Amino acid sequence: MHQLTSFKGNYGIGDQITALNWVIKNIRFFGGDPNQITIAGQSAGAGSVRVLLGSPLAIGKFQGALAESNLGGGKALGLSGTYSTTYSTYDTISQSFSSSGGNKLFTQAGCPANETAQQGVDCLRNYAGDLSQLPNQPRYVVQDGTIVNTPELEVATQNNQVAHVPVIFGVADNDGVSIGTNYNKTCTDATSCIASDLGISTYWANQVISSGLFPSLNSGNITADSLNVSQRVATDLGFRCVDQATVYAGYASGAFPAAYAYNSDRGFAEDAYNPLGVNDMGLVQPGYPNGNPATPYYKPHSTDIAFFFGTLTTIRDATDIYALQEVLDLWGNFIRTGNPNPSVPMLQLRQYTNTVKAIKQNGGWPAVTSATGPMAHLDWPVTTSVFRDLPQCAWLGYPIEYYLEGGQ
Repeated sequence: MHQLTSFKGNYGIGDQITALNWVIKNIRFFGGDPNQITIAGQSAGAGSVRVLLGSPLAIGKFQGALAESNLGGGKALGLSGTYSTTYSTYDTISQSFSSSGGNKLFTQAGCPANETAQQGVDCLRNYAGDLSQLPNQPRYVVQDGTIVNTPELEVATQNNQVAHVPVIFGVADNDGVSIGTNYNKTCTDATSCIASDLGISTYWANQVISSGLFPSLNSGNITADSLNVSQRVATDLGFRCVDQATVYAGYASGAFPAAYAYNSDRGFAEDAYNPLGVNDMGLVQPGYPNGNPATPYYKPHSTDIAFFFGTLTTIRDATDIYALQEVLDLWGNFIRTGNPNPSVPMLQLRQYTNTVKAIKQNGGWPAVTSATGPMAHLDWPVTTSVFRDLPQCAWLGYPIEYYLEGGQ
């Protein structure tokens, strides 16, 4: 075990590895198996899962990994990067110091900006206030040489740089409506709306429109129609494209023995991640006081968390319960075995009739076997299809072969 003094960053990930070591040592006291540990996380937690998959200090300490809404991508549309970029691409320490405003942090804490990095850190240790409240934070994962020593997860080849374990990666259908867009309700035309929503120039907004790859709904509400375009771009650019490219590369290279992909087609309200106040439950209609999930509605970031923890605060109809039951059965089987497909006889024995019905109707959840997928659609019943938005991802600069072609 490395001493804390040998770390040059990534202390949060280091804490997670310490916790993982504790679990390995103590899980048997809780009836668990130290040789059958699955790590899982959502959003920033999914980013942590991604880091651990490539960390020399974590590889070999878990047997499966599940990443929900891992962020990545962002270098497109005239942007050098976005908030999402920092979760799947790891700067060197000097790059992070420069991009995160390290000298600005020193100045804000009353430390001379012309000091050496070590002198600055020593000064910060004597800061009496709350450093987390200062506006400039070098807070992202870096290549520290101990916990992380590669610029991204090395899924293009099968080697000791990545944990050789089964993985699941997937996204909420409209992840980008929460992260990556700002709903402008005062703009007057699609170009200015999309530019404002995505924080891009009008030139690139026009490129989005003229590509024909992100059509609006043409409902007559210019701001809402533009948001539909913007959130799809943000979902692809900040989540979907990188994650699909990850599981495909992991399959093609053999880095992962099995890789599964999903799109969450059903969502459950998560107000903390609905900053734009969009409809995230369906239309309120007679018989559906909480919203009708059969009508169009957004599935923003984090609205699929209930699938993992089995927590529903509001039920709209019976299919909410059926979907929750089936996906919990899939998640549980993956955690136990590294394969999300439960035994039908076992389900029958436990009288999990709704999941049995769904699996018999639509089959199981196959692993990725080609550049087109397949991927599962989490709903009830769970169905499968090819990967989503492959032409859109290629246009944005994140084709399905992104990592196999060198990444970054």
